[in-house]
Amino acid sequence: MPFSLPSVARRPLWLNAALAFIMHGFGLCALLQQTVWLPEFHMVFGGTAPAAASVLAVFMAGLGFGG
Repeated sequence: MPFSLPSVARRPLWLNAALAFIMHGFGLCALLQQTVWLPEFHMVFGGTAPAAASVLAVFMAGLGFGG
């Protein structure tokens, strides 16, 4: 069987750069969302550890559901 390159290597370089930029943008939005919700949950739960745990749990659940 001859050696074949993965499909990622066949994409144009500008498309790889654009996809990387979009993924970094999504990560930045998720980080900002966690930063906004942490003080809100801190007021609800009264402590930083439960608030951080709930924000992280909701974020991971969202990733698990595919959103």
